[in-house]
This record gives sequence, structure tokens and C-alpha cells, in this order.
Amino acid sequence: TGTNTFDGLWAAGLNESVEAIADRGFNLIRVPISTELIKNWSQGKYPAANYNESINEYLKGKNSLEIFDYFLNECEKNGVKVMLDIHSAKTDPMGHIKNVWYEGDITEEDYYNALKYMAKRYCQNDTLIAFDLKNEPHGKANETPRAIWNNSKDKNNWRAVAEKAALC
Repeated sequence: TGTNTFDGLWAAGLNESVEAIADRGFNLIRVPISTELIKNWSQGKYPAANYNESINEYLKGKNSLEIFDYFLNECEKNGVKVMLDIHSAKTDPMGHIKNVWYEGDITEEDYYNALKYMAKRYCQNDTLIAFDLKNEPHGKANETPRAIWNNSKDKNNWRAVAEKAALC
């Protein structure tokens, strides 16, 4: 999520990686992504993807969304399904350690809109079959913000947010 594309594309080819995953009998790839990147896509902004162009020369000239679509096509060709993992709010290589689904200028509403955008965009694509709503919402009692789980309507209540997200 820090490169606007798949980690590892600085050292490996996308096509070869998807094929190798399928050849080893895996049938699902969980793809971490940020709300911020999806928000950009939904607004017609396509941040540059950082990858090794000599290894992935067939990706040259493609923006981050086009690379994602290319990846879905490669998965389909190889019989692999995809689960999208809303990994972090911001496009940040350390986003996985963030406790909640919002951060700074990326709001809870942006989070819901990102889910809606991806669901609408890919509703006819049976390669993208699932959404992991948030990678490990968490937090220690002394951390702020931290995810909680209860009957409240608090901004950091993951139970309420997940229930609302399921309706997106």
C-alpha cells in the first residue's frame, strides 16, 4: 500500500507471480489496499505505481488502477480469485500497524465510499469475490484512537462500522 501497487513488483514479475501462485494450488489472493488509493481512483486520480519496469515491462504506461485491472485479468486466466483487504486508511507502507479505518484527512465516510466504489466497479467481475473490511482493527487500552467492540455509536466502534459497511 505504500507503492500504489503490489509489494514485490520491484523484484518479481506480476504475470509470473500470479502463475506461480496458481501452480502451487492456491486459489485466492488477499490484496492489501488503502482507502486513500481507492478514493483517488474514484475521483479520477491515478497515482503512479512504483515497480521494477525492466521486470514488468508489460505494465509500462499503466496507472495504478489499470495495473489492478490487469492483475484481475491475470488472476482470472489462472483460475485465482481475489479478496480485497482494506489494509489501511492512508497509502502508507506501515498502515498495517494503524488501529482504525480512518486517519487524518481519510474519514470514515471515505472508507464507506471506497467500499461502495469497488463494489459497484467490480460487481460483474467474479474474480473479485470478497472484501476484508479492515485489516486487524485493534488497539491497546492506552492508545488513541483504538478500535473497540460494543453497542455504542462511538467513532472507533468497529462493530457498528462493520455492520454499516456490510450494507454498502
